[in-house]
Amino acid sequence: MKLLIERVIKSLSIINFSSKNYFSLSRIQITLQKIVNLHNIFYFFFPNREIYLRANGRVKFLIIPTWFQVISIILLLSIIFWVIFSSAQYLLHSEIISAKNNKINQLRVSYTKLDNEFKNTKKNFIKTTLELESKHKHLVYLVAQKNKLEIELNKITEDLTLFKQKHNKDSEKNKQAKSKIEKEKLALANEIINLKGEVDLERNYSKKLENQLYYKKEQVKTISRENEKFKNSAENLANQIIELSENIERLRYDQQYFVEKVMDRTDNDLNSLETIIKMTGLNLEKIISKNSNELGGPLLPLDWQLEDHGGKADKTAKNFQKTVLLMEEKLIKWESLHMLLKRIPITAPVKSYYVSSPYGRRKDPFTNKWSFHSGIDLGGTKGQTVLAPAPGKVSSVSKTGPYGKMVEIDHGFNIRTRYGHLKKILVKRGEMVEFRDKIGKVGNTGRSTGSHLHYEVWYGNKVLDPGKFLKAGKYVFKD
Repeated sequence: MKLLIERVIKSLSIINFSSKNYFSLSRIQITLQKIVNLHNIFYFFFPNREIYLRANGRVKFLIIPTWFQVISIILLLSIIFWVIFSSAQYLLHSEIISAKNNKINQLRVSYTKLDNEFKNTKKNFIKTTLELESKHKHLVYLVAQKNKLEIELNKITEDLTLFKQKHNKDSEKNKQAKSKIEKEKLALANEIINLKGEVDLERNYSKKLENQLYYKKEQVKTISRENEKFKNSAENLANQIIELSENIERLRYDQQYFVEKVMDRTDNDLNSLETIIKMTGLNLEKIISKNSNELGGPLLPLDWQLEDHGGKADKTAKNFQKTVLLMEEKLIKWESLHMLLKRIPITAPVKSYYVSSPYGRRKDPFTNKWSFHSGIDLGGTKGQTVLAPAPGKVSSVSKTGPYGKMVEIDHGFNIRTRYGHLKKILVKRGEMVEFRDKIGKVGNTGRSTGSHLHYEVWYGNKVLDPGKFLKAGKYVFKD
């Protein structure tokens, strides 16, 4: 092969080429020359060797070719590398065994530490369970308090009924009794608010205990997994954990039952309040949306953003949180409706009366033509005292015009009442009046055909039917 390559190089040097191909042929010639040089070097180090053997006067020789020499050297280097590698592995294996022994000692120490932590965690579980049982007893006490408050509320309703029946007999005594009842209702509302606060505190504390229990449960699970490697008594610990979990579930069920009971009774009260307010013709949702700051916010469903316990979904805990938050929303709504009901004029402004002219379309007494009557005319004894049907501020006092002597009271929430054709005015503009305060005397001033009280109810710029408000008041005081 060497001779073949040398002949090719000589042939390339003899042949004449153009300048265009000269450069590429020169590179080929240089490459072939390098191959020849490498071939010479390789055969310089690994030539064919001959071993001569002489026996019985005869000479024999054994040829060792180049490829055999190269393979022998490769095998020899492989054997040397394997011996070195095996020695290193033996030394490394000894170090690994020593490290494993140290790890076993460390695990024994860790086991002792984990066993102590397990005992401490068990004590904490017992303590937490006792705390939950104590809170459960307190929740039962709160239920009893709620029932007591409901009995008191029923008693107040009965007192209101008696107050209505005795209203015509003794006005001064009636006024004092109503004032006392209002104070009792206010005190009852405050007690319910306090009860709601206590429920909130209990709910927050229960959440805290649930988080602590979940954290302890995770600790116990971790300790149990470690103890299984060293001890077969982990099954007893698992049974204890299951028993504690069942106790917690029972407590959660009792809490859920208590909250649902309170919420059901609150729903009944809310339905009654909403019925009364809607009987007046007022748009309850519109009033609440326009006075959300004063009434405690819009009455919209809560967007439940409930936390998970340690990142693990707990359906029972979520349901309890959702029920408590819903009850809180209903209590806020209950407070808002009570606040609004106190400002709505649902009682008659005079003690005794009859409707001489209703609200709406009628024949005008002066022109005898059909016209719109913006209020109701309450006939009765001339000079009878006109009383404020709800607390508010005197927004207008007038002594001339079609109304004659007239008083207007702003009750808040954009609700106003007007009292026309008065004989005498007993209040001044800007004066604050309370429920059943005296504001004037029934008369026959202005555009009037006889002694009566012209009574109007306004919401914003819209006049409403006062008869509906009086009907709602009768619904409140009915048996």
